Amino acid sequence: MGRVRAHLSPVDATYGRAVDRFINVVGPVMENIRLIIWDLDETFWEGTLTEGGIRYNQKSHDIVIELSKRGIINSICSKNDLEQIKPILSERGLWEYFVLPSINWEPKGQRIAKQIELFQLRPETVLFIDDNPSNLGEALTFVPGIQVADEKIINSLLDDPRLIGKNDSSLSRLQQYKVLEQKHIASEIHANNPRSFLLDSQIVVEIDHDLIGNEDRIIELINRTNQLNFTKKRLPENIEEARLELRRQVSPFSVQGGVVKVKDRYGDYGAVGFYLMKTDGYGSNLLHYCFSCRTLNMGVEAYIYQLLGKPKLNVVGKVLTDLDQHRPVDWINLDPTGKTEDVITTAPVVARGGCDLSAITHYFTLSSPSIASELVTVRAGIDIRFDHSLMLHYCMHPPKDEVLDELVKLGYQEEDFRTKLDTGGPSIRLLGLWGDANFQVYRHKRLGFETVLSLVGISWGANLIAANPQHVLSLLSSDEARTAYEHLRENYDCVGMIPFAKTRDTILEFAELVPEEEQIIILMANENTFGFEIYADDAKRNSELNSAIRSASENSKKIKIINTMKYIYGSGDIRDLNHFDRNVYHNIYKNINGNLI
Repeated sequence: MGRVRAHLSPVDATYGRAVDRFINVVGPVMENIRLIIWDLDETFWEGTLTEGGIRYNQKSHDIVIELSKRGIINSICSKNDLEQIKPILSERGLWEYFVLPSINWEPKGQRIAKQIELFQLRPETVLFIDDNPSNLGEALTFVPGIQVADEKIINSLLDDPRLIGKNDSSLSRLQQYKVLEQKHIASEIHANNPRSFLLDSQIVVEIDHDLIGNEDRIIELINRTNQLNFTKKRLPENIEEARLELRRQVSPFSVQGGVVKVKDRYGDYGAVGFYLMKTDGYGSNLLHYCFSCRTLNMGVEAYIYQLLGKPKLNVVGKVLTDLDQHRPVDWINLDPTGKTEDVITTAPVVARGGCDLSAITHYFTLSSPSIASELVTVRAGIDIRFDHSLMLHYCMHPPKDEVLDELVKLGYQEEDFRTKLDTGGPSIRLLGLWGDANFQVYRHKRLGFETVLSLVGISWGANLIAANPQHVLSLLSSDEARTAYEHLRENYDCVGMIPFAKTRDTILEFAELVPEEEQIIILMANENTFGFEIYADDAKRNSELNSAIRSASENSKKIKIINTMKYIYGSGDIRDLNHFDRNVYHNIYKNINGNLI
């Protein structure tokens, strides 16, 4: 780095001490530079415009162009008249290479601070070049951390290791910052009404669910964003290790993710954000939530958070946005011209079932005007199995008070036996009944009604009546679950899995309640074990369940079935017989959305 002048006049003494501290304390090890702010008179060119004229410096001209091709941005902070400066640089074709120039007669310190704020950069990544030590000291005083140098540095700029940059011969980075400049000019018009400016910006967002196709950008967002990285969870710095780790994180059935792409009337910002969210019976939790500062103050991160339903988010460290703002972000819209599989639907979605529908409805959350989710929920260590046809049966035949009292003792609530699947009007109705192939049915000894009970920590399909009580109790995580289990043992008998003929009859009975000209979409269970013998018995039950579902669809035009197995291409797509890679669910969603919307 070039040293600033060592000898200062008395007038320069105050700011000069700041310059000396910068040189003596910081030393030669500095951060890479992303922005250079140039003084003009006696720096960028020789002479002073208002005192006898200037000699244009072609070398400075060429340096600005070369730095731009390296992705390094150039700006100006000069005490001059804009009306005189702009024609000089425009005639030489260089004006458009400068972004957010500040040319007036005000002190430079505050102006530089404002410029860096507009660029949304850290001061440590900015270099200010000026021949006047007082201006350099003023910059250091108002912007602690900024790098400064006098005009002697100019000849060595292109060889400076802080200015290597990256190949950007297309000047894409310059164009991105030119968009920022245009927005700033427009925002000045709406200075007294920021929301008016945001509405006028016509901001649209696209959610791209192709995570593997965007993995390098996702890695960059996770590892390089700070001010809008809410979880601060990083991936390995080695790119191959980072790719492997990212693929491991995004593949489970319980996670959903998206790359956030943004554009507005000023330009296309590209992929600026990423989220990865885990959804299970306990709710939704954001594992990654990070955004580039490129769209800071547009409200994109708050909009996506609201769109996702404000899931749990453990914010780590300092961030620049409060996501819990109460006002809806109504100046942003989803892009209706995005990918064909993500067309915005006009129909509400109602989904009742298990984790398969939880994974699928996530994508509808981002494209449908409303979602009603009746999905497996964990309540005090008890699974509420909305994916069992007995639950659907009770929606049509509400349990009487005495029966309801007994069901409540097993952890159920009265609203568990209601559904919106039969509501009027055009809707996408999704139903999953895989629980019929996986859970034992219990009959009340005195009242004769039947139900299911699933306890967290106990294997699916286990006969809770026949199991060793001490062993079961040792595995349960809550007093509520233990109380429900002991009540079951005392008052119920196990009658085995539900007969699939009864499943079929329940489906057909419910289909009659669906409005005319409407359909209910039922997902078939997976029968393909891919050679894993451990799944053989479960696959046989899934096959029998599918036969019942097919039989119901053959007897009602209101029933449409989705063959889940069409979207499972190999053993790498399954986590177990009933849980699949995230892409399987996304492809099912695309099929449903593409055929019905």
